[in-house]
Amino acid sequence: MSKFKINFYAFYVMLGESAFGKNQLVISKQIKKISSTLEKEINSLLKKSNIKFKIYYDVIDDKNASIDHYKKIINKNNINVIGHAPGYFECDDWSQFLDRGIYFDSFNRLKGVSHENIFRTRISFGFQDAVDQIETLFPNTKIIFPILSDRNEITEKQLKDLDQFESGNPNVYLRFISDWRENNYNTLREFFSSTKKDEIVLLSGYINPFQVEKSSSKKHSKLTYSNSRLEFLSVYLEAKYEFNLVGLSLDTRFIHNALGKFNNTFNNKIFNLFQDDFVEKLAMQDRIFSANSITEQEVSDYLNWYYSIIFDKVLLIYYIYSKKNNIKLTNDNFLYETRKRLSKLDGGQDVFVGSGDLIYFHRQRRPLTTNYLVEIKTSSIYEDLGKPGPTQFIKSEKDLIDSKDGEKNIKMSLYKKQLVTKGDLSTNKLRRVKFNFTKKIVDVNYPNFDFIDIKDISIEDNTFKSNFYFELTTPHKEGIDIIRFNNITDNDPEVKLIKSEKVENDYYYFRYYVSAKFYFFSKAESYPFDMQNVFVSYSIIDEKYGILNTIKNQEIDRKFNSHGWDISSVRSGVIRKKENYHPHFKESYVLISEENRISYIMSRKSSFTVIKILIPLVFLIALVVYGMYLPVEQIDRVIALLTTSFLSGIALYFSTERPNPLTLTIVDYIFIIFYLIVGGASVSVFVFDFFDEYYSLGLAYSRGVLFLFTFISTLYLYHRARSFKSRINLDGSED
Repeated sequence: MSKFKINFYAFYVMLGESAFGKNQLVISKQIKKISSTLEKEINSLLKKSNIKFKIYYDVIDDKNASIDHYKKIINKNNINVIGHAPGYFECDDWSQFLDRGIYFDSFNRLKGVSHENIFRTRISFGFQDAVDQIETLFPNTKIIFPILSDRNEITEKQLKDLDQFESGNPNVYLRFISDWRENNYNTLREFFSSTKKDEIVLLSGYINPFQVEKSSSKKHSKLTYSNSRLEFLSVYLEAKYEFNLVGLSLDTRFIHNALGKFNNTFNNKIFNLFQDDFVEKLAMQDRIFSANSITEQEVSDYLNWYYSIIFDKVLLIYYIYSKKNNIKLTNDNFLYETRKRLSKLDGGQDVFVGSGDLIYFHRQRRPLTTNYLVEIKTSSIYEDLGKPGPTQFIKSEKDLIDSKDGEKNIKMSLYKKQLVTKGDLSTNKLRRVKFNFTKKIVDVNYPNFDFIDIKDISIEDNTFKSNFYFELTTPHKEGIDIIRFNNITDNDPEVKLIKSEKVENDYYYFRYYVSAKFYFFSKAESYPFDMQNVFVSYSIIDEKYGILNTIKNQEIDRKFNSHGWDISSVRSGVIRKKENYHPHFKESYVLISEENRISYIMSRKSSFTVIKILIPLVFLIALVVYGMYLPVEQIDRVIALLTTSFLSGIALYFSTERPNPLTLTIVDYIFIIFYLIVGGASVSVFVFDFFDEYYSLGLAYSRGVLFLFTFISTLYLYHRARSFKSRINLDGSED
């Protein structure tokens, strides 16, 4: 039976290397690996279905960034799902494309375009919303919006929009900076010097960075990248200025590349409005790290963002067709069926919890989520050591400059105040869903873990013990009482206050010693070569205390006593869980819960159990092989050796340490293979004993077969021992 193919279009734009850095090629290769891994995983889960996924990954550079290239790709590969409406070309008429596929629009590329196949999944607020957020967090502050152009060089429509924007925002002042590149950017430096300490300067992508080349008059010109924002930021970083610079959704590649040019050392105050991808999700980390070996923060940050934008749409389409797929899909009904299923994700009865994104629709629009104001600091800010923010837990200046890789010294953390968006829904008499959104300023609490040890990891009762120092910088005097450890099993864990003090900005710093037992989800199949994912789950007890700053993966403590286990990798982020409720006198609904986790994937060190097994078994197998070389005249001795080996193996099995869960471990497989070897040798001896003339030749063939069987079994055991997989599934649930 032929399967219907869902062809997904994913692309990566490699324009503007000077702005985004030389890691673009690395990022592109990583995206390709993730794409291939994800495609294989989805198709393996859809083996029994009538659909198949294909992800077409396209790299866009200055040679193919055109509408003609896009037409060719779409037509040649019969693309029917576009994860992100492309912006690398100009298009006056989208109708030529929209009739042929489902388009997800995350950046409002299709603004003003109306079509039933468009699903708007905007990940950030508009420019006005961003300004409103800054005004709320910094009240009574003058906001300056620099425009790197002369008024006469801006189109009449752009100028009209800017004037309307300025008149509607009394705290915002437009500053046109003409000839800003002249005299080695002196005009720009004068602008920076004239800006006062209590003012905020916006760094925005008001003009689309992928601009048509002025030298071309063709309608479908190729696009190139404008480096104006990089130049602006580079001049700003050359000297110390007192005002705050706030970026509006600046690309993480751009941030890392710009700061890297100054060896990540500067004294200026830089902020950036990030989308929800700034809060790392464990499910996404598992997918990215399982496909790639990532060491650079820049690459990791961008892949988190890209996954939310593109690959979560792949998982979304998989989700809606994995639930119920008894309809035979064709080119004629695919778009209608997909629209219908996507529309059922109404946020009330169903929500898609992706690896990074949370998606549901209201009139084919996804309601907006919170944008986070993030403070960016580096190793040169010694005066902020111990204060709330990214350097609060660094003990000395030496700790900041010891790193050979300057990029590791970049610290990004949530600003102390955040404007969060809370939404709920209600159903009217016509059972139409109505969304209600409120915005609220909340405090940010900064946790940190300093582990002393992790010990007594038990796969029998799914628990482990840990001693650690828990640090919390918070505006609330209650300290650790505002934190809940979700997977703790002790009724009365040991918690001792080591230090408390008041720091700047009305914050308090607490350091506690904690000793407790925690539960985890064990996996015994690979014992004694097993890897276990042990974690500490924590959350804030009540919304009135604000939110928690997520500990970045690169900031997790990796130096502690693990008592017989090695740390293979670490994870840190938020895990989302979807819970379904079915009240009797009310319509069913879903709720999404979140919790923070610090997770260590631990591998058991070479176990003495293996030594106690392998040495005796190798000796017993040697007896079996020796017996198979004896002549038929000594058949009694052969039978005695085989019987002794078999009975000794049984006794050894029952004396071996094994976990209690009723599952086959590698230890069990080792003994099963041993029993099959002894059994195969015994059958060969008994059979060929009836044919004396073939006895020696028959046992020679049998030895060869058993040797081949042993070799294949060894490879299988090796593969099984290394087959540890994350316990987070495609929909975010756990096994």
